[in-house]
Amino acid sequence: MRGAPALSAPEVSIDWGLGYEALVGLALFIGGEPDSTYELGESWFRTLRRKASPGLRAAARQLVGKEGYLVIGLAGLLREASAKSAAALVGRMRRDSSGETKRGLLHSDQAMVEALLRRDNEAEEKYIDHFRPASRAAVRRLIGMDPAKLAAEAADLVERWDEEVFSEIGPTLAEELEASAHAAARLLRQLPGDRLIVKLTRGVDYRPEPWISSVVLVPTILSRPWVDITEYGGTKFFFYPASTGAVPDTQLVEVYKALGDETRLRILRLLATGVNSLTEIAEKLGLAKSTVHQHMVVLRTAGLTRSVVGSEGKRYELNERPDLNSLLDTYLGPGVT
Repeated sequence: MRGAPALSAPEVSIDWGLGYEALVGLALFIGGEPDSTYELGESWFRTLRRKASPGLRAAARQLVGKEGYLVIGLAGLLREASAKSAAALVGRMRRDSSGETKRGLLHSDQAMVEALLRRDNEAEEKYIDHFRPASRAAVRRLIGMDPAKLAAEAADLVERWDEEVFSEIGPTLAEELEASAHAAARLLRQLPGDRLIVKLTRGVDYRPEPWISSVVLVPTILSRPWVDITEYGGTKFFFYPASTGAVPDTQLVEVYKALGDETRLRILRLLATGVNSLTEIAEKLGLAKSTVHQHMVVLRTAGLTRSVVGSEGKRYELNERPDLNSLLDTYLGPGVT
């Protein structure tokens, strides 16, 4: 629109803490994506779930069904806490007097959250329709719960998760998370915020939204290679894969892995015709959205595509194509002709 003011770039910052990783771990424990799609592997998840009591599993299902990612929305409350620990988050939720926990768990943009809090029937049905049938009863219960009761239930769940499971695995992650956050902070002094987001998330291109004034980048180990995105108030959170300290030929492996699948090649050919949403890709190729979603993570991690996130929703487009010959020559070393 001519004459409309340009959106100002949101302030970008880096944060880290075991409280954030506790939320990520709880989200993975509850479920959402197949265990095999995470770098940790299926055996790690089996071990993780054996540590949890039946009571913990039941409490998690009651709160959010099988939609683990909803608990990531509590990151906004942790950001406000003095310490970034699970205990600090639990304390913050127990002091919740105005429904902040409920806002976080609804895990949506401000307009939708406000409509749900008003109990707008149309918005409620639209929101619930996005979830799997097995989770809809739990999500409907979440929407209708008293905010204070919901905050107490969520605090109990996080506290129980920390005591039974995360307190054992969390401390082993601290050193790598802190190192990744410090490396990102150094990069932030060298790169504009928008370019840093793309770099750390391995291809998520965030376009400013009018209601977002700040972006917080948080490293995570447990959910690699996925990127989790949530927002709270005027802040957008990107949980990006913490640096693994991998060998320089990692890109070579990721690129050839991405190209070695017929379905991913079909997706790339489709994206060569223009920008597409997840739904459009699924419909045009006759695939389930969940299948396309998993393939897009592989393609984005390899640097072949990028996710464009903003007020128009999430869309996908081709990235600049890597020079495959150069990648291979670099790996094979001197003397290659």
